[in-house]
Amino acid sequence: MIVGERKGMRLADMRHRITVREPVVTLDNSRQPITSWVNELTSQPAKYQQVSGGEVVRGKQIEAGVTALFTVNYRSEYTVEKQILFRGQTYGIVRVDDPDGIERFQDIHCKAAPVG
Repeated sequence: MIVGERKGMRLADMRHRITVREPVVTLDNSRQPITSWVNELTSQPAKYQQVSGGEVVRGKQIEAGVTALFTVNYRSEYTVEKQILFRGQTYGIVRVDDPDGIERFQDIHCKAAPVG
């Protein structure tokens, strides 16, 4: 394996584009915090994989969701406080991994954010 290259991973595999959004907290008239999301990085190349999806029953609640894995070029800006926007769907970042330890690619594990 060549250093800096994941087995079977090519830059051409990152044909999708994602937008990374960061939270901005402001105070409303009654001094309550309001979180809004602004685009930090746009049109970032990524490889998208849907890891799982479906419904899970937890007690009396049904939780529907999609878990996704995005493989991206390494950047220190990817953190769990941010969101990813992909094909109109918002994903919350659950975990960011540097699987090779050489800061070439990162795996971003995400869960689809609920609508509304």
